[in-house]
Amino acid sequence: MHPLQIHLEAWSRSADAVLDLTSDLSAELWATPTDCPGWDVGDVVAHLLHLETELADGTAPEPGTGDGRVVAGDHTEAGVAALRGRSPLDLREAFAAVVDVRRAQLDPLTLSPRGRPPGTPAGVDWDWETLLRNRAVDLWVHEQDLRRALGRPGGLDDPGAQVTVQMFAGSLGYVVGRRVQPPAGTVVAVDVHGPVAFSSRLRVDPGGRARPVDDAVPADAIVATDTESFAILGAGRRPLADLEVALSGDVELATRVAEALAVTP
Repeated sequence: MHPLQIHLEAWSRSADAVLDLTSDLSAELWATPTDCPGWDVGDVVAHLLHLETELADGTAPEPGTGDGRVVAGDHTEAGVAALRGRSPLDLREAFAAVVDVRRAQLDPLTLSPRGRPPGTPAGVDWDWETLLRNRAVDLWVHEQDLRRALGRPGGLDDPGAQVTVQMFAGSLGYVVGRRVQPPAGTVVAVDVHGPVAFSSRLRVDPGGRARPVDDAVPADAIVATDTESFAILGAGRRPLADLEVALSGDVELATRVAEALAVTP
């Protein structure tokens, strides 16, 4: 398999899921709040439209009338605010159109994983592999935002879930060693069950780095949860108390690890 294929498949499946989830929504449902602070369902679609349009042709999408709401003065929020005022149908059709454009552009056989993609967001210096992985994660995480807001669960065994959980799992060394900073010799375990499962044991070395060790090594603190809760924590969407997470061993340390798992902006 081409090294970019899994990211492209994950991105494509989640884009289709977003279109399916928004195909029959009333105006009231488009205004349903999501776990993204200040964003409703329509804002999530606007965010995805904004970024995919920039990547497609290097320009921001045509703004709507807007309502002046900007939660944070960054590029992402500005793009969402600019699209407020466009109708739900217009947003969805525009997103469907840009997804078609991106699919035509993103033939993995023509892309080098380490090549520099055109039209990446300002200040971003990613190769194709990093860009497409991050787009797959962003699409799937926002697909899940929509599913929770609309009460339509699913997609937890899709390629997007696999890419996202793998990315979040890959950050555990940084979370434990750099954010939580337990004493040298401490072993922390994170065990995730469900459609996308993994088990990770990390021991902090004298230099403060958390490095993988064998699963048989006893853990001082254990965080055990399911695929969905792990992804929600990694995306920083909900507090620990609202999720199905079991903490054992040194519970105070396990709590600090679980609360530090958010790695997305």
